[in-house]
Amino acid sequence: MKIDNRAAPRLVARHYTAKVNATVPLQHRQLHERLVEIEETSRHNQILKERAERASGRVAELTENHLRRIGADLHDGPAQLMGLAALTVEHVRRAQTPAKREEELQLLNSVLSEALHDIRSMSKGLMLPEIEGLPLPEIIQRVVSNHERRTGTTVAVHCGDVSHPLTHAIKICTYRFLQEGLNNAFRHAGGNGQLVTCGLDDSVLNLVVQDDGRMGIEGPAALDSGLGLVGMRERVESLGGIFRLSHLTSGGTRVEMSVVVAEGSQDV
Repeated sequence: MKIDNRAAPRLVARHYTAKVNATVPLQHRQLHERLVEIEETSRHNQILKERAERASGRVAELTENHLRRIGADLHDGPAQLMGLAALTVEHVRRAQTPAKREEELQLLNSVLSEALHDIRSMSKGLMLPEIEGLPLPEIIQRVVSNHERRTGTTVAVHCGDVSHPLTHAIKICTYRFLQEGLNNAFRHAGGNGQLVTCGLDDSVLNLVVQDDGRMGIEGPAALDSGLGLVGMRERVESLGGIFRLSHLTSGGTRVEMSVVVAEGSQDV
């Protein structure tokens, strides 16, 4: 049989063309799916960015209101007492008898003691301990221990292995979130069933504070140590995280924060 060598190139060309015709639509479909995925991710990131920007603005506003309240408290409390103390000093100078001088000195001591007590009470909830170099488990334990000592209640802690380095901003948010969440659990549920859970799911840090009290939270609480539930939400969302508040069927309350921990983030 005589083989036509000229047919071989045509057969190869037809095979190559058929293969290309089958591959191109597949590649187009895969490219389209990838573009859709990129667009969806971009929209999601834009939503998170806008949410963080709005939260940052609200945090600034809340902080300003908080500072105004502190200023008013200082003006109406310790400042007034110090003014009275200054007036009492003048009365001591003008005292005509030892008995009168002793009476004025006792009043001065009482006024100064009250002013010092007011200042200490106000500053107690404002000061943040040095936590920059602490890992998350130690931060949680510090907040829990302080709460238990102050309230005489017990807090159960269930945390997984969270050894990933966190930024200082996330550590501050975590500290205040726990502090205010536990304050709410004590104030509204009498400290019953206080539970703190935490874990790292891929690159997302999840932190929960809950109780099994029957009272629950009716609305934003004005906590002594911070800005209440509104402040908790804004702190979390300003970091691009998600804040959730839910009421349990048992009658308790659950507050949760979820925030992305960037790969390779370091304490700053």
